[in-house]
Amino acid sequence: MSKWMKLTATALLATTLIACGGGSGDGAEGQDAADAPTAVVEAPAADTVVEPTAEAPSGAMGGTADLTSGTAATVPDTEVYYHLQTQLTESDNKCLEGQGGAAPGSGAVLEGAGFMDDCQDVTGQWWKFVPDVEGYYRLKNMIGEEANLCAEGNRMAEESVLGGAFVMMPCDDVSGQLWRLVDAGDGYYRLQSQFLEADNKCLESQAGVGDVLNGAAFMDDCQDVSGQLWRLVPQEGEAAAEGAGAEAAASATVIDRQAKVTGVNRPGDAGFDTMTVDNGDKVEGTTYEPKADDVDVGIVAGTSYNMFMITQADDAQAFIVWSPDEPIWQDLLKSANTVVAGIGSPGPNTLMRGDDVQISVQEAQGGGIDVTLDVSRGGKAVATFSFVVAGEYPAQSER
Repeated sequence: MSKWMKLTATALLATTLIACGGGSGDGAEGQDAADAPTAVVEAPAADTVVEPTAEAPSGAMGGTADLTSGTAATVPDTEVYYHLQTQLTESDNKCLEGQGGAAPGSGAVLEGAGFMDDCQDVTGQWWKFVPDVEGYYRLKNMIGEEANLCAEGNRMAEESVLGGAFVMMPCDDVSGQLWRLVDAGDGYYRLQSQFLEADNKCLESQAGVGDVLNGAAFMDDCQDVSGQLWRLVPQEGEAAAEGAGAEAAASATVIDRQAKVTGVNRPGDAGFDTMTVDNGDKVEGTTYEPKADDVDVGIVAGTSYNMFMITQADDAQAFIVWSPDEPIWQDLLKSANTVVAGIGSPGPNTLMRGDDVQISVQEAQGGGIDVTLDVSRGGKAVATFSFVVAGEYPAQSER
C-alpha cells in the first residue's frame, strides 16, 4: 500500500450515535461535561434549539424508503476511523461532528447535538464502528473515548433529549446506541438504530443552521433523500487524496508490475465499460484458466492466472488478472475475501478493460496483508485503491 494511503489503527478512541433505545432513559442526565474532553472544532452557536418538525426534506430526491427488511451491511474495517459525509453536503466538504461530553445546558454548539461542519482533522469528526451484537455497531468518536461516550439517536419529540437530536451519551446497554448500516448503493449507506429500525427511521443530517433542529443530526422516516445517504471516508484515505502521486512506502513490496484489467461488466448493461472503484466494494480472489487467447490483454489459453474480482452493490464487476513474481503471494492472496478500504486520487479512480495494474503488498497495521493496486491507462495514473487480506505476512526468509 502506498505510504500516503496507509490505513492506520492508532489512537483508536470513541464517541457514540445517540438513539434513545429502549431503556435509554433521559440520556444526558448525570453526564458531567467537565469530566470529558471538549470539542475541538467550533461552529456558529445557535441561540435556541428549534422545535422538531415532521417536514424535513433534505436534497432533491423524495419518496419513502422501506428498510424494515433491508440487509445489514458490513463496515469495511472496524479498526479504522472514518469521516461521515452525506450525499447532500459532501460537495461542500462537510462531515458529521460529535461533541464529547457536551450536554444540554453546557453552552456547547447546538447544546451538544451532533452537526455537520467543515471536514477537518479533529477528534470530534473521526468515527469508529465498534462491533456489538451480530450485525450492529456502537458508533464512537475519538473525542469521546475517555468519557466512554456513544452516539445515540432519539425519537423526534419534545420530551426527547434536545428534541430528538443526535447526541453523544454515556455508553449503556440500550438499543438506541446499536447501529446498523444498510447498503444504499454507489458507496453510500443508511444508518439505523436497533431501537427505531422497526419504525423505519434513519439518521439524517442537513446543511446547517435554519434547518430542522437548527442543523443537528436527527432520526427521521427513511426516505430517498440525500441527507440520509452516508459515505464512510477512511482516515488515511483522505490523506491519500491530498498526496496523489506520492512514492510507495519503502516497506512495500511490488509483487506484479504487469497485471491487467481484463474486463468490466454490469448485468443488463451492454454499454457498460467503465467502473469507478469505491470503498466498500467487495474483493474476491480466485484462479482463472481461459479457454481462448485474448490478445488485447495478453491472455493465453490454457494458462492458469490469479484473478481479483471487484464487485459493487449493483453487481457491476471488474476483473484483474495477475501473476506474482514470487509463488508465495499466490498462495496467500488467491482466496482473498475482503472489501476495498482505501482510495487514492491520482485520477478518476476508474477501471477499464486493458488498464495496466501494479500490485504491491506490505504488512497491515493490526495484522494481515495490505494490498495496493496502482492502475494506469496509456501511461497515466487513473486509480489507486487498497484492501487488507487476512493472513500472516510472510517473513523475508519465507519468500
